[in-house]
Amino acid sequence: MTLGQLGSFELSQGMVEEALSSLKAALALTRETGNRRLHAFTLPLLGDALLEQGDLEGAREAFEQALGLLRIAPNKRHEALAIGGLAALALRQGRIEESASRLAEAEAMLRELDDQPLLADLLCIRGRVELARGDRLAARAALAEAERIAAATNADAGSGLGRRLERLRQELGD
Repeated sequence: MTLGQLGSFELSQGMVEEALSSLKAALALTRETGNRRLHAFTLPLLGDALLEQGDLEGAREAFEQALGLLRIAPNKRHEALAIGGLAALALRQGRIEESASRLAEAEAMLRELDDQPLLADLLCIRGRVELARGDRLAARAALAEAERIAAATNADAGSGLGRRLERLRQELGD
């Protein structure tokens, strides 16, 4: 398991401080070795961890750096991760329409790739965007699709996806 994978696991378990430590160490190694692909994989994860911690500027920088690297070493999945991170950041900052626009772009990429687990994560953000817009019906539809994917992929309740689903259910009052 690489440090980036460890950081990803720690983040999925809600261990934000540990994830930050692992991801920062992974970034240092990828810089040292010049491995752009691993660097591009790690930056969106770091952005997610920084967003969880409340470091909005650090998160934005990580997501934007990832997108810059992905222009050099393209990877649609990692690009969708970074765009999804920017969507979550925009939502957190109250920029609802920007968030919705970025989500649409990332969702389209993930549907094309058929990356169901990551799509379910973004659908949780989509549900929160729809709630912010006042559209509870669309929020419930996003939740239902994310739950269907979670069941099909056997995502457990303690996973990052499980926690995001539960948060959306709570916000919907379910």
